[in-house]
Amino acid sequence: ECTSFTSVTIPDSVTSIGAEAFRKCTNLASVTIPDSVTSIGADAFSKCENLMSINVGINNTAYSTVDGVLLNKNKTILVRYPQGKTATSYTIPDSVTSIGECAFWGCTNLKSINLPQWVKKIGNSAFDGCKSLTSISIPPSVKKIWDLNKFELVDSERKVTYRAQLEQACNMFPANTVYLVGIGGTIDRY
Repeated sequence: ECTSFTSVTIPDSVTSIGAEAFRKCTNLASVTIPDSVTSIGADAFSKCENLMSINVGINNTAYSTVDGVLLNKNKTILVRYPQGKTATSYTIPDSVTSIGECAFWGCTNLKSINLPQWVKKIGNSAFDGCKSLTSISIPPSVKKIWDLNKFELVDSERKVTYRAQLEQACNMFPANTVYLVGIGGTIDRY
């Protein structure tokens, strides 16, 4: 936990960022990751509520960035959307096929997220803590969703466009909540 950093530039000598390395760095607004980093641990940037951008060296072989959003090098996995971004909507790049675990954790400003038609997997707790999220379209290509209950649909009236023909969905909905589910339609909370 740290509160004094507002910006961090990781030195070229670093090859790995450990799990929870910057956890609760509440004033951290930007991180610059050098070409040398090839591994970033789970929740490395969790609870960085003011983090606006994660920038990656252009010659990094493992990671890349688009508009401050952390992706793998091939831009097929969205690793982390910075929690402090102020945008209320986000369109995931068309190249993305997988949303990483906790990728949007705590992004309370987001009201809508547009997934590309190629997404196949949504990772565990990908949208946990997105309390303002009112609209997300899940394309038919999605075959696996972990912890869909992490959409936190119990907080208010919300609708999720749901067209996926799932092979596996774990913990689909929160307990003690009734939903009317229609494939090709919406998930409505009643």
